[in-house]
Amino acid sequence: MDLGDILKKAAPWLAAAAAGPAGLAGMAIKTVAEVMGADASATTEQLAAAVAGASPDQIKALRLAELDFKIRMQELGFKQITDLEAIAAADRKDARAMQVAVRSPMPAVLTCGTGLGFLVTLAALFFLPIPAENRDLVVYMCGQLAAAFTACLAFWVGTTRSSENKTGLLAQASAVR
Repeated sequence: MDLGDILKKAAPWLAAAAAGPAGLAGMAIKTVAEVMGADASATTEQLAAAVAGASPDQIKALRLAELDFKIRMQELGFKQITDLEAIAAADRKDARAMQVAVRSPMPAVLTCGTGLGFLVTLAALFFLPIPAENRDLVVYMCGQLAAAFTACLAFWVGTTRSSENKTGLLAQASAVR
């Protein structure tokens, strides 16, 4: 269950910011956590579960928070949701351009290490006796490593095909003023 996917329907500005750079993502996730009544240590998986099971009053509060967030983002110069999405896309593009220019082995090392860490943690979860007091920590680590591995794969192969199609259509569209 991905927080961004769940938020896209109820709060698209929050979803776009949550997928963006760290500062904006932090603002968006903090907003969602406050609306859902979650504490500061809540994981994105816990927030996704909270939003998925939200009461009608919480959905209403989330939509109001979305409107406030949208106004704040527009005051900061982000006129459309696509402005937030463009930041994340440009960041990935810059990282790929850096890799083409420098040919650093570090992204490949990080990708392999993250994938290996994910597989080892997953294997430990299934095959090793984990004390009950540590099981939540191992599950949390597995979720974090899965998200990190997904980000590593997105670096190498891009995001989804539909995102590529959307980018192409946006490039052909006339500017909105």
